[in-house]
Amino acid sequence: MAYLIMLVGLFLGIIFFAFVFIASKRNGKYYLAPVITFLFSGMIVAYSIFMVGGFEGMGYLFLAVGFFIVSILGTLFLPLLIRRIESQYLNKRDKISLFLLPIIFFTTIGISIFSQDGY
Repeated sequence: MAYLIMLVGLFLGIIFFAFVFIASKRNGKYYLAPVITFLFSGMIVAYSIFMVGGFEGMGYLFLAVGFFIVSILGTLFLPLLIRRIESQYLNKRDKISLFLLPIIFFTTIGISIFSQDGY
């Protein structure tokens, strides 16, 4: 079951990284995408330890591992991603992505809350 939670963390981490990467396209500071994803994984760990605590917070730690892995891989592949960028202007595909990615992110969280699995 822990691997399933980690895969959900990877999925949510990729969505979060893509959103921040596309949003950072406007000012050209692409390095913010892995940094913010890493900080977000740290916030999940802090929430797990200080707010939830105990064994119940372990699921959040596995979720944070997924975000952490995405931040590390995003850092490694950042030079390849930057080369593929044509301009610093947001095109239509970027604007659609900035609209849809948060919807997918929060829908995934909502589905996990209402699934009654009790993770």
